[in-house]
Amino acid sequence: TVAGQVDVRPTRAVRNLLAEMTQESPALLVIDDLHWADPPSLELVHHLALYTREIPVLILGAYREVELDRTHPLSRLLVELNRERLLVRERLRRLTRVESGELITAMLGQGILAGVIDLVHEQTEGNPFFIEELVNGLVEHGRLVWDEQEMYYGLAHGLTVEMLAGEVPQGIRAAIGARLDRLDPETQQVLGLAAIIGRHFSQEILNRFGSAHGLSEEGVERALGYAKSARFLASLEGEAERLGDIPGFTARESEIEADYAFDHPLIHQVVYGELDRRRRRRLHAEVGHLLEALHRGREGLYVERLAYHFLESDDDAKALEYSIAAGDKMLRAYYDPDMALGYYLPALEMVVGKETSLRHLGTKSPVPIRRGVVHRFTPEERNAVVAYLGDILQAVRETPAAKAVAQLANQICVAALHMGEVYEASIRLYEQSMLGPDVQKLVVETDRGRLVGILEFPGPGGPYPVVLMFHGSGAGKEVLTEDARLYLARGMATLRVDLPGWGETTVPLTRTLQDAEILKEMITAVLAHERVDPRGVGIFGVSYGPWHGGQLCARDGRVRAMVSISGIFMLGDPRPGLQIPEALFRALW
Repeated sequence: TVAGQVDVRPTRAVRNLLAEMTQESPALLVIDDLHWADPPSLELVHHLALYTREIPVLILGAYREVELDRTHPLSRLLVELNRERLLVRERLRRLTRVESGELITAMLGQGILAGVIDLVHEQTEGNPFFIEELVNGLVEHGRLVWDEQEMYYGLAHGLTVEMLAGEVPQGIRAAIGARLDRLDPETQQVLGLAAIIGRHFSQEILNRFGSAHGLSEEGVERALGYAKSARFLASLEGEAERLGDIPGFTARESEIEADYAFDHPLIHQVVYGELDRRRRRRLHAEVGHLLEALHRGREGLYVERLAYHFLESDDDAKALEYSIAAGDKMLRAYYDPDMALGYYLPALEMVVGKETSLRHLGTKSPVPIRRGVVHRFTPEERNAVVAYLGDILQAVRETPAAKAVAQLANQICVAALHMGEVYEASIRLYEQSMLGPDVQKLVVETDRGRLVGILEFPGPGGPYPVVLMFHGSGAGKEVLTEDARLYLARGMATLRVDLPGWGETTVPLTRTLQDAEILKEMITAVLAHERVDPRGVGIFGVSYGPWHGGQLCARDGRVRAMVSISGIFMLGDPRPGLQIPEALFRALW
């Protein structure tokens, strides 16, 4: 053919064929993957579309919008067909979870685990092409295997659904990689940096991150525009109502503050995977330090993101610090031990993996944890975690990792709802590794049992005012470590107390005023310490801890101030004694 013209012979032949086929009944002509068609083929489609005015033929064409730009020949054809009133566009929505399950069942048959269907739908967001590629990849790589006895596809031996997360088949990588190759180098660089920040990211953070890598704000803005046009990114401006459907980190601030998101989780995974692993770890450390600087003084609001980035970096000290803080936040603020374990266990894996003398124990937790997804632990899994921790505690003494494990072990036992032998071993390791002149254990024997707390001073000397710290339900003194740092930094000593019925304290829980009254003896004991200033006694409480604090404020004149976070304020509270507002009103200050 001559350039710009179409050979009339195949056109006439196809028209004659369609005319013959439609003499007795209408015909449907289906053309798939129009985005790959060359210009002569598209010109043929155009002529056939014009011919539909004369014969009963419906042409159904399918194409991927992400493959088109304004210069693509198919884009020009669509404009022409629309001008000639021959075009009706239908945007195919992504499949629902139920529809994804039906497609997977059609591919593999009945009996597929619901968890597998959930995972595939979550990772593909209902994109049929991605579903097919991902499922075929799981079968081809032996992740899903045929069970001759049960007659269905099941997980390969030793695999769990969580272990399948992050699988990106070659077909998907190739399809997305081909699109990436068509972008200019600057846009590819910006996408790579954005992928490190996360699937959802704010332009402000990306601008700051990019400036450290030679990118101007104008360059970042231009690249974001190109990436959005190419359907790699989606703008989240004015789409806050969508955030309730986006899975992500527990505090969700990454989505709430985001301006952009990768259009699909698999696009994010492929772009992220294109970066060298060592470079990724360096970049994660950069983002972590950037977030620290950006949110200085408000790190507690962002500890989940900080923990994630430092765990993915080589900054072990920061990873441990923020993982503990994030886990403590899950216990203290969300009352969720499963979410807490989701931060404690990866940190423990990191510590064990870096200590050569512990590697015989294995560097992986017995329960795989997917970052950003809440795993609900069964009783058996909790027992496995406790047993794994017990093995580590036996081997870690006198090793450089002892202090790091000591910082984690107590919290893991609390989150795993375990107060037995392993918890006691964790306490012994903590005392061996952490106690000293400025960190002391305070044990008060009473006629009802033993009260236990950790007394910490901001430095040598004294005397210092002291803040008694009371934890919430389902926790212990261990979760108050991060809050204690704030008071220590301001020159105040802290006494983190196990309340009656919790932790090392053996005073039983009665749910009466006796639970608060008995704590007067702890105040008496700490004020007897030569490094404590008796003129400055305050109370900090979280959850039901402020109930104890409120009763003490109203009954013990030695208490001079109280901070209550998420206290019991409901008038219908069946707990005896004064309500917290009334208790503070009557405080003996």
